[in-house]
Amino acid sequence: MQLTQFGVGLDLVADGNVNFVVFEDATLIYQSGSVASIDIGYHEALSPALSLTLVPGNNYFIGVTTDVGTEIGCCGTGGTQGVVTSIAANSNPSGFLNPTRGATHGAHIDINLYSGNVITPSTDPTVEQIQTEISNLMQERARHLIAAQPDLIGFLSGSATGAFNVNATSGNGTFELATSGGRPIWARVRGDWSENGDIANSYFFGVAGAHYAVNPDLLIGGMLQFDTIKQENGENTTQGDGYLVGPYIVAKLPDHPLYFEGRYLVGRTENTVTIGDADAQAFDTDRTLASLKVAGQLEYDDLTFTPSLTATHLEDTQGAFTDNADQDIPEQSITVQNVALGLDVAKAFVLENGALTLTGGIAGSWSKTEGTGFAETLTPNFEGKRASVHLGSTFAMHNGMIFSAQANYDGIGTDDFESFGLELGFEMVF
Repeated sequence: MQLTQFGVGLDLVADGNVNFVVFEDATLIYQSGSVASIDIGYHEALSPALSLTLVPGNNYFIGVTTDVGTEIGCCGTGGTQGVVTSIAANSNPSGFLNPTRGATHGAHIDINLYSGNVITPSTDPTVEQIQTEISNLMQERARHLIAAQPDLIGFLSGSATGAFNVNATSGNGTFELATSGGRPIWARVRGDWSENGDIANSYFFGVAGAHYAVNPDLLIGGMLQFDTIKQENGENTTQGDGYLVGPYIVAKLPDHPLYFEGRYLVGRTENTVTIGDADAQAFDTDRTLASLKVAGQLEYDDLTFTPSLTATHLEDTQGAFTDNADQDIPEQSITVQNVALGLDVAKAFVLENGALTLTGGIAGSWSKTEGTGFAETLTPNFEGKRASVHLGSTFAMHNGMIFSAQANYDGIGTDDFESFGLELGFEMVF
């Protein structure tokens, strides 16, 4: 809060000059000097224009002295030093020498600030507080969004299957639901949530897409993604809803089991940030996501190895805006680059009533995050590495029913991230 001017009521029994003063927690932070000559009698006196930033949580004493009473930080007839030591609402601070009728000049001053001697500063958040919360939201959403991107190569290779996964423990959980991959129209939803004391986070993601088979080795399609995130940390809450839309392509090298996929998505988010008791502040961001993936299949005896390499680039930009307190919030953005390398292995068994395939794999990822504007001070360039493993099986019966299960663990090589889950799937082929 900015203090720009204040007034006091004066009832003088002698002419005198007014000196306006402001104390902050026992420290003198402003005095005007003798700026006005006040005649005998009662007057409302206004201070000169000033600019003081009042900090929430600190105490303030605002008042005046005159040269016919006592000087600032000086002494009355008893020689007592005037220092603010404590403040009570609508009362003078103890330790501050009240100007009283002096033996020499004789003046009586009644300090009577319009709203009392104690000012409670505004709870409006600062520009830095707002931009800090926004930057943290964009970083966390980017991490979730990249991890949620659906695999597209499976639509052409035939490895895409439906999925149903729910994993819930005390204070956190995940879920995932996906349609089967053998159709040109598909959808997937997933989410996770966690709660620990006064910290709670949740993220939910959904995608729907459709493609057209140009030939047996080429699919062209489009997808629409949406997500919602909410972060609560004590008295601060940030949340946002957004979308991404754009084309994708899946291709296979003719006569060779080498697959490619690519997507380019653009979209926006609508968000709010609430800091302390202040009103919710709305803001928007623009974002883009592009990714490329290549995967192949290698046969060795009765094992099938599938190495893959994925590169993802994501940008999220918060545009400049004016907040609820008429503060200018500058533009800031984050850029995330992520590279993932994976190796899957599968072994098939022919059984009397169907085919069983056991699968497993390991994947490693490297990411780099950069910020511009204020986000650059909170997001220095860094490199993060971690690995994940998964084990699963698929059982395809002769009657068309397909059952699948997979367990996964993510967070190898890092201390600040961990995720694990179990996926169960069922599909009926007619």
